[in-house]
Amino acid sequence: MSVPSSCPSTLLLSTRDLLNQIEKKEILFAYSHKNIIIKNVYLFNCYGLINFLLYNLNPNPLEEIMRFMKTEENPIGVNRDGSDRPCPLHYVAFQEALSNNRIQSDYWSAVDSFEDARPGDIICYSKPYKSLNKPDRGQHIMMVESVLPQKNDILAMTLFHTTGQRTSNSLGTGLFTERKCFKLNKKKQATHVQWSRQGKFYKRCLRLLRLRI
Repeated sequence: MSVPSSCPSTLLLSTRDLLNQIEKKEILFAYSHKNIIIKNVYLFNCYGLINFLLYNLNPNPLEEIMRFMKTEENPIGVNRDGSDRPCPLHYVAFQEALSNNRIQSDYWSAVDSFEDARPGDIICYSKPYKSLNKPDRGQHIMMVESVLPQKNDILAMTLFHTTGQRTSNSLGTGLFTERKCFKLNKKKQATHVQWSRQGKFYKRCLRLLRLRI
């Protein structure tokens, strides 16, 4: 069942609950590639956090992507960190397979136009397609908190994500809600992302996924 655009998604509500616990210092958060929880300390990188939020909400959508990783439609291979869970490259490949009708999903929709983005959608990206199946640092995954007014071919959003960088609006060590801009083409697909405000735009394979629960 699709979520009406006027209603916060269940995934976004779950994320806001996590932020509330961090702000109250009920749990601690630190950016880490360990992707584990030790007592009340959460140690996650960008995809570890998204995977945790998905699994905590409902394991089925995450497990569907994990099954996709074992098929011929997955050009990426296994996760380079040794886990069986997806990294941003797998989310990109999954969205592309879904968008091109090579696979079907019980839980996900591929959203091709960034103008149609809603709070709770997941944005994943990698470097340009020629390097999609090579380990690189040009991959990331984030969640849409809000969509801001579009100006010409630039669309801005407030996003929830975690990185190894620290800024003044950090909710924890490396945990952010911050504004980012995307450059759209004539088909309203995002082609570039502006990593920091007033910074340069980087060409990326940007993809948008929507959870249907």
